[in-house]
Amino acid sequence: MSVPPKYRAIGDFHEYYSGARVAPYLTLFVGGNHEASNHLWELYYGGWVAPKIYYLGAANVVNFGPLRIAGLSGIWSGPDYRKPHSERLPYDFKELKSIYHQRELDVRKLLQLRTQVDVGISHDWPRKIEWQGDYEQLFRFKPHFESDAKTGRLGSPAARYVMDRLRPKWWFAAHLHCKFSAAVTYDRETDTTPGKKPPMVVDALYPNGDTHNTDEINLASKTGQSPKAEAFTSLANVRNDDEIDLDMDDADPSTSQPTIVKSAANPVLHQDSTETNVVPSDLRAQLPASFARPTSAAAATAPSMAHPEAISNNSTHFLALDKCLPN
Repeated sequence: MSVPPKYRAIGDFHEYYSGARVAPYLTLFVGGNHEASNHLWELYYGGWVAPKIYYLGAANVVNFGPLRIAGLSGIWSGPDYRKPHSERLPYDFKELKSIYHQRELDVRKLLQLRTQVDVGISHDWPRKIEWQGDYEQLFRFKPHFESDAKTGRLGSPAARYVMDRLRPKWWFAAHLHCKFSAAVTYDRETDTTPGKKPPMVVDALYPNGDTHNTDEINLASKTGQSPKAEAFTSLANVRNDDEIDLDMDDADPSTSQPTIVKSAANPVLHQDSTETNVVPSDLRAQLPASFARPTSAAAATAPSMAHPEAISNNSTHFLALDKCLPN
């Protein structure tokens, strides 16, 4: 569990797990950033963690009576978004955090839905949702949110992408430790044309290249407030750190040439070691098309999808709650 040592204590969940206590209501939940990630990983597709307590998995949709409920676990971290789930037990310090970072693999599962969802749940807030509510009151209560919000650095682009796609009547979240409500109204024409981005996904880029999610709450702090959040990017422009850069620099491969060094003692020509990463164009041409670099900024964006006709709801009510603690 990713928490400071002083919080590593047995609470009361083991009583529910063993059946000594039973939840008074059927409880559905998604994972956040302070969970027993090793236990939840065993239920990647969702499942019962205890009687009457059901985990929705990394990304899932369930039917409960007349309600259709979608859930997205985890929090945003740009560098890990397009990576696979590579963490293996026992987790090291890095994996203990990356295990709960949202992945494109899971987000795309929810984007395949073609019919209406009633309720959406995420741990992290959908990005930019603060501007659809009483943001002035929010900034008074959480002053450090203001600068992050004004630069588009608050919340999860992945959660926003899913919310804008599925348009449930209600969307619930947590993570930022404050109560906040908002309302989003959608225009049917905003995303029905192929090639247009989903509504409410803004185009601001990370100004300094830092894509780490520093909205993550530091439980060890006395204030409980999050540090400065990561710089914002739209989902379409998240850099994939696992991508193999065949040139390893910004030089044009058609004009960049290796440096030739020749000495009197050793007349054999050899390349300067600082330039050996350049891939000749004839070798590049032999690679599969998937290795080719995007020819334009548009080609590097995530594919747009026409909005499903069966998803007809045009407004979403958002509600985030604080921690359930005494007082």
